[in-house]
Amino acid sequence: MTRGLLAAAAVLVAMAAPPGALAQLPPLPPILPPPGDGGGGAGGGGVGEDGSRSVTRVATTGSKAELIERLDIKRTAGGGRVILSLGPRRLPRLRRGTRLQALAEMQVSTTCADPSPRCVGKRYRFSPLVTAKAVLAGSRDGRGGRGSIRLTPRPQVRCGQRRPNRNHHCTLTLVGKPQLLRRRPRCAPSCHLNLIVSARHRKSRSGHVVAVAADRPNGSIEQRHARLSLIARSGPGSGATKRRTRERLVNRLPIEEEARRGSRVIHSVAVPRLRKGEKLRAVAVHSVGIDHLPYPAYIGSRIILARGPRSTTRSGSARLTGAGDGTFGPRNGFNCTQGPSGYRTPCTARKAGVLSITKSAGRRRPLYVNLIARAKPLLAIAGESDKARVRRGHLTVTRFPRN
Repeated sequence: MTRGLLAAAAVLVAMAAPPGALAQLPPLPPILPPPGDGGGGAGGGGVGEDGSRSVTRVATTGSKAELIERLDIKRTAGGGRVILSLGPRRLPRLRRGTRLQALAEMQVSTTCADPSPRCVGKRYRFSPLVTAKAVLAGSRDGRGGRGSIRLTPRPQVRCGQRRPNRNHHCTLTLVGKPQLLRRRPRCAPSCHLNLIVSARHRKSRSGHVVAVAADRPNGSIEQRHARLSLIARSGPGSGATKRRTRERLVNRLPIEEEARRGSRVIHSVAVPRLRKGEKLRAVAVHSVGIDHLPYPAYIGSRIILARGPRSTTRSGSARLTGAGDGTFGPRNGFNCTQGPSGYRTPCTARKAGVLSITKSAGRRRPLYVNLIARAKPLLAIAGESDKARVRRGHLTVTRFPRN
């Protein structure tokens, strides 16, 4: 009993410590494996009071999943086209009590600012308004209507077309709030999760289009710049652990033509002892300023699973551990401008995605979820000391246990 009283006294003394003492505490630990992880399978979570388990399953389109190459610019709102879709064979079973969260990234590019071989469609100088949303619908072409469920907000961007403040490439990132299915969806068991994108401007005419992804100098369209994912959770809670970091590993980005030379890790979160069947969700925001430079710059970013906190490539165990190409989403970006546009300095980029762990990483060393960014000069040759300024931002990683 004496020992118990001494222990209680020690706790009270710790609680009464002055606020300054908190600065002496050690930093936050890395994300440890979630509790309640006791078996193998596609996904899972915590255990309820009655012994029931929560299950977390994910589905993703992977890379190069765009369904179309061109999107017509309409004169009025409405309509849109499905550019990504997850069908019933890839979606988890949708039933009452399941919580759904959709995440997506996409990129479109304005084209034909000037006559050139890379021009796609007819020339135009106006700046279209691009809007996106993710919808659970009854077919791959479903865009909403009766029985459909919208799972994300509808972000939009005015994609600048006029030089010198031309954005050219424009991205949208969609992160939906988890939604509880209070009844089985009307579209079940034939539901599709569709990413619907529209572009409009009152001056648009037939032949005015945006490229879905990126137009190339030879007039072709490069894709692999969009991804759509769904997280489905059922049961009592998720058993997930979460870690957010605002710590910046760099304050400057070199202005470089080559991505390999100019890429830097802005934020990093350690994820030790990853196990087969676990799932990772990553959501990030970062801001870059170029107002001190005399030219605009392309800002690109992506999130990957890497071997070290400053690694900008996927290699070794990190490449083998994650599904697909070991990335949480596509590599994409936009032109950050000095004057008015959809992305005017300081320019904010948003990233979001999921990754399934397909092979246990072992216990020797942790892997890291890294937010990587780069800056490339536009309409100018960068000086050797030119750098973009990294401003506020954060990276949040949620770890879901295996079943």
